[in-house]
Amino acid sequence: MKHLFELCKPRDDVFTTRSSEDMQEISELLSDKINPERFFEQTYITNGMKRLFDVAFKRFKGIDDEQGMIVLRQAMGDGKTHNMIALGLLAK
Repeated sequence: MKHLFELCKPRDDVFTTRSSEDMQEISELLSDKINPERFFEQTYITNGMKRLFDVAFKRFKGIDDEQGMIVLRQAMGDGKTHNMIALGLLAK
């Protein structure tokens, strides 16, 4: 069995000091300041994100009208803004 360090190779920028330009705000989505290709190159799509995308796009199409609002219930720092930006980029 291989060790985690043999299976996962982090990008070089993981070990460098991050600047504020690496942090994204939801307002940047509205002003088209986020490069979608770069965003998704650096994003691992989790099962939770897939479920969010599925539910949201069903609602966009009018297929699922069970609830009018999608509530993201995650702790601070667990990716709510990242999920919203990803969904917004896909919707655009």
